[in-house]
Amino acid sequence: MSGGIELNLKLRNDDSINYYHLDPGKMGVGLFGYFTAGLNIFNVENGEWISGELPIIKPNSKDEWKHAWLSLIRSGEQKEIILHYIKLWRN
Repeated sequence: MSGGIELNLKLRNDDSINYYHLDPGKMGVGLFGYFTAGLNIFNVENGEWISGELPIIKPNSKDEWKHAWLSLIRSGEQKEIILHYIKLWRN
């Protein structure tokens, strides 16, 4: 299976404290794909997995982590994250 999919995620912080989250807009979708391992959807009717692939970019070092890649989501705030997966395949 080829093609792509656009995934619109709503990230909502219902807690009373603020959090930081990985932001694909700041770090780029390639690094985001490296750290999050992509999209996996399971079809319960036929037991089939569908996986999506982001363009992967490895960090310079496996220990590399930058605060600049994170965005703050405040208590009670909601954000939308849009990801474009470039390829889909069935497992």
